[in-house]
Amino acid sequence: MRSRPEAVQTAVVASGVLVVAVAVLLVLQALDPSLLNQVTGKLFENASMVTRVYVVNSSPAACDVDFPAGWNLVSFFCLSNGISVHEGLLPINGDYAAVFGYDPSLAKRWVAYNPSLPIWVVNDLSSLYRERGYWIYIVNETYYSQEGKKKSQAIIDLQPGWNLVGFPTNTTLFINQTLGVVLPSVIAVRSYNASVPSFTYYPPTVQTDVLGISLREFGPYYGFWIYVNASGSYTVS
Repeated sequence: MRSRPEAVQTAVVASGVLVVAVAVLLVLQALDPSLLNQVTGKLFENASMVTRVYVVNSSPAACDVDFPAGWNLVSFFCLSNGISVHEGLLPINGDYAAVFGYDPSLAKRWVAYNPSLPIWVVNDLSSLYRERGYWIYIVNETYYSQEGKKKSQAIIDLQPGWNLVGFPTNTTLFINQTLGVVLPSVIAVRSYNASVPSFTYYPPTVQTDVLGISLREFGPYYGFWIYVNASGSYTVS
């Protein structure tokens, strides 16, 4: 028996809830229209109700990437959202010493996972998400290979200040085109090339071009720091 993609399951549940809600409203309308108006704020008299259900398809996709020794700024488009750090990084188990995440919505913005800690110690980074970026310290140069799925699109939310995001697809896209409507609020984008090693910079300048550290594209397996002066979101398809 094959399980349905998580997005489809969510859509089915949402549809079921909608059917029940509409049935309740229709019963109220038949029994006591005045009560219905109190409950809905004259919904049927003064407004139209539009329901939108978004179904995001997924397709088989594999992550295959080399990680050099040292710090790597990474993301994983092929992993299921909410997968445990241990399970998600099982292909390189023993080759990494620490994982750090950053969430600007948390009071304690940095969270970490250390695979060498005793089992009774709780790591505050417990799960991985394809829309987020992570710093991973690689002890020995290693190769990561993992079968999984890629979503047809993903929405990435940004908070004012620095955001550590992933790139949830396996193709490259120009940064200025991908950021779309949030581009005017973007002050800077940074990534990190562990093979050099060096940070890379957007928007590019003459100096970064000369040094070969300009950043113009989002690419798979990389994490990205994005600094914005206003909240917003963009979609990666």
